[in-house]
Amino acid sequence: MEDQLQALGLVANRVDAVTPSDIPAEVRAELCDRRRPSYRRENELACTFSHKKAWRAILEQGHEQAVVLEDDALLSPKLPAFLDSLSGVQFDVLRFEAAARKVRILPSTDVLPGGVQLRPFRSTLFGSSGYVITADTIRKIIDHPNVGRLPIDVALYDSFYEPSRRLRRLHSDPAFCVQVGSLPASGSVGRDDVGRNDMDDSGEVHLYAKEHPIRHALGKSLRGVYRGGLNALDHLLHLPKGLTSERVRFAED
Repeated sequence: MEDQLQALGLVANRVDAVTPSDIPAEVRAELCDRRRPSYRRENELACTFSHKKAWRAILEQGHEQAVVLEDDALLSPKLPAFLDSLSGVQFDVLRFEAAARKVRILPSTDVLPGGVQLRPFRSTLFGSSGYVITADTIRKIIDHPNVGRLPIDVALYDSFYEPSRRLRRLHSDPAFCVQVGSLPASGSVGRDDVGRNDMDDSGEVHLYAKEHPIRHALGKSLRGVYRGGLNALDHLLHLPKGLTSERVRFAED
């Protein structure tokens, strides 16, 4: 990351990641209880707390808005020009990370120099390697209970859950970063130590699922049906507004 930022002429502050042992024991006991129907893995929760730590640094340093990058992002050479063009654009959180799947996305609200579009989106997008967030947004959401109960990308990008559903969420088209782990392995860039996701590597057993397999399977199915129904209705409601499903390409050069 430091090599990439230096090559692009960007200056960043490194924020050391939060580890599970840094999280208060009572928080881990509440959110990482494997005897509950749903729980957060400790490494996954630490990722959320790492973002919150970065947000606090943004507020402490007095920035009105700032870029947040994770440590496994491949950055586009066009990123600096994109960031320079954001002056005056209104948003709460602006995602500029390429998605691994198609995005349910609306027509652009702003067109920046070079034809870059900023587009509202309705998909819940996984990955939080590159986004811009405003200080006002951080103040609104940093202490929200769902920023902890939900994965960080769901808390930022979901169309139905609080607090994200109330945020003005935009996506750059094209995207200006991509997670290394989502790329095909090729030499030093790919599914190596940089791109490896260790949030699911703890070997934890979901005790509730083991002890109540039928109840767990039924609850999971019902949640899937409910979520699918919400998505279908949301899709139909936004079709007249120009909703489409598209891949947002990565601006490599």
